[in-house]
Amino acid sequence: MSTALRERVIVPARRADTQHIAALIDQAGEGIPEAIWADYTQSGQSPMAFGAERAGSDEGNFSWKNVQLLNEDGRVKGMLFAYRLPEGAPDMTDLHPLEVTLVELEALVPGSYYINAVAVYPDARGVGHGTRLMQRAEQQAVAEGCDRCTLIVFAHNQGALRLYRSLGYRQIAERGPVDDPLFNALGACLLMEKYLQPENET
Repeated sequence: MSTALRERVIVPARRADTQHIAALIDQAGEGIPEAIWADYTQSGQSPMAFGAERAGSDEGNFSWKNVQLLNEDGRVKGMLFAYRLPEGAPDMTDLHPLEVTLVELEALVPGSYYINAVAVYPDARGVGHGTRLMQRAEQQAVAEGCDRCTLIVFAHNQGALRLYRSLGYRQIAERGPVDDPLFNALGACLLMEKYLQPENET
């Protein structure tokens, strides 16, 4: 079947989708989520199983309820994980060391619609799925009354940076890499934002 004829839809995730959510959030985070989960696993539990279990929560930001999945011909190909950040300062207690830099950047943009992750499986890249998911995030942001979308990207990820810049996102802050082998390889964390215009305005 040609790419043009494939059925592509973006739908809310279900709790049954948590394995896809864990795999895609780890892909977007370039291995950092799995490294964090590994420190919290129970005996005999894999980090990815722990991540899927966490994604099955009904509470908090890291929940299947904040995920949209892009399905192509009935199969999951990508994910949007996004939500509105609270207006107040985030709770910095009990954070894993690898989370601190990211949460410090999130704290600079309270009330924004935060795109925590956009990820597409490797076999589904290069056909515009990432752009479609970003457009869905902006539609959701406007629907929830947010005037801007924000996201964090690693400096080394030039492909993602090109996509975000082409969609109108600009860098507003930067934090150097944490003194950790994973972060050192990924470079600085860049905070980007885009102000949105409601569709009924010209």
